[in-house]
Amino acid sequence: MSADLFPPLYSIRISTRASHIRLHIRPRTGLEIVLPTDVDPQCIPEILHTKRQWIEKHVSPQSSCPRPQELPEQIFFPSISEFWKVSYTQTSGPRYAILQKKAYEISLEGPDQNADHMTSLLTNWLIVMGKKHLPAWLLRVQKSQNLPAISRIQVRAQKTRWGSCSSKGTISLNAKLLFLEPKTVEYIFIHELCHRLHMDHSSLFWNEVARHVPHFQDHEAKMKKVWEHMPIGERS
Repeated sequence: MSADLFPPLYSIRISTRASHIRLHIRPRTGLEIVLPTDVDPQCIPEILHTKRQWIEKHVSPQSSCPRPQELPEQIFFPSISEFWKVSYTQTSGPRYAILQKKAYEISLEGPDQNADHMTSLLTNWLIVMGKKHLPAWLLRVQKSQNLPAISRIQVRAQKTRWGSCSSKGTISLNAKLLFLEPKTVEYIFIHELCHRLHMDHSSLFWNEVARHVPHFQDHEAKMKKVWEHMPIGERS
């Protein structure tokens, strides 16, 4: 497995029976990380790093390729440390719906498990989650970094941008920011807030970004890799 393919596509399973972290290779789904209930999923990047040699030995390149039509059974948001279970229920009616059954568990319901319909439901739910968490977070960063005020905040599910800033002070955020690490999310916030001072990507702009995030290049690299393992939607 080349460096460009690491980490491979993987799934996460929280097990009440597990006493320690386990890694399995499943024929259909590839790498599975099993976590005990008392282990924070935020440790997964460290697990992948520690077990990299074993993973590269046992995971074939084919199993690291995304399977866009496969519906997720769990969704992990690193930015807010939330792990959600996803179930699918076939109903007799013609309508598709997504319901929260209990804390951190959602059910997608409909007459079938049409991948397009289910993905659309998940994307709409992702936007709702983004609206719940991202705007207030952006405002906190704006105040803490003493950057210019924002006139409006939008949350969508863009295919090619993590965020954007208009000349009128509207910042649009991608709900998929929830799949990034917290520090990288805050870097993107700062990036867009710096556009309130410089609307281009001139040296003045990058100097301002570097003043707030000295090693911003590290975050740029992470932003590119996460698209490969997004459980909801994909980059066009």
